[in-house]
Amino acid sequence: MSTERTDAITHIELACDVCSLEPRSRDGRSAPRGARWAVAMKDCCAGGQLMAHLACDEHFFALVSQKLPGECTSCGHLSRTLSDVVDVAWTIGTPTDLPGRPG
Repeated sequence: MSTERTDAITHIELACDVCSLEPRSRDGRSAPRGARWAVAMKDCCAGGQLMAHLACDEHFFALVSQKLPGECTSCGHLSRTLSDVVDVAWTIGTPTDLPGRPG
């Protein structure tokens, strides 16, 4: 996570969950990539409970382009479609104009 302060507004960049777990020396990066997607995923091992995850563009693309059907390596649940895995996803970190402030 990095923080930048400009004009009394603090900008926070959150790290991708998957990048944070990868060994740093794998591809020469010194830090995880910033998350650009928030994803609510269905956890088959927990009875379908939703789990929130942050993903960079690369890992989000890997998620949505995975070969299905796929089997969970932990519980053996078979997911046939992307909607069996992902409940909702949205972009984060998009610049927006703040009310009352010049854009």
